[in-house]
Amino acid sequence: MRHLKIAFLMLIMTFWLKAESFYVLTGVDRFDPIVVADGKDFQEYNDEIKALMQGTALELNVDTKNQPSTVLAFLISKFAVGETVGVRVSLELGEYVKRNEQATEVFVLSYRQQKVFEFSKEDLEDDLADTVEEMLETFATQYRDDNKKLSQKKKAVTQETFDKDMNYENSYKEAQGKAVKEGKDLMVFMTTSYCP
Repeated sequence: MRHLKIAFLMLIMTFWLKAESFYVLTGVDRFDPIVVADGKDFQEYNDEIKALMQGTALELNVDTKNQPSTVLAFLISKFAVGETVGVRVSLELGEYVKRNEQATEVFVLSYRQQKVFEFSKEDLEDDLADTVEEMLETFATQYRDDNKKLSQKKKAVTQETFDKDMNYENSYKEAQGKAVKEGKDLMVFMTTSYCP
């Protein structure tokens, strides 16, 4: 029972933090979309899924023409737990990266997302479409967040103009008056050019 409480608490904390993923999609500007479906139940949906992947790539301005070194793949397979059959859908980004201080490249999974649902022949098309669209939307949202340009304007801050650049007050009395007026605390930051 104690382990169940801890697992439940961890689940609640995960939702509370609203964590997307611990993977980082910064700088991914090209990939080759592929679909690997295990079993004939899924083969007929491969082209539709690949078209959705192409559409997402186009929306994100990602190049998808002949990029064999970086692959975004949907892996679809069936699994069984007792008498229940489920469908496992994984979205994975694999690419070659260089290890620190080595010239050799290794193939790594730099993004992974997985969902499962119960297999039903009648509802397979709808369930699969909903799952794929949801996973691509999650991928696209994280991609946009990770590749967001924060500012086009670059401003150099120097020690001579630091106070003006950061909108700090130079006069203690003026800063104290503003802090009292706004009901805020006052933080004092002092520097000196004298060093013994």
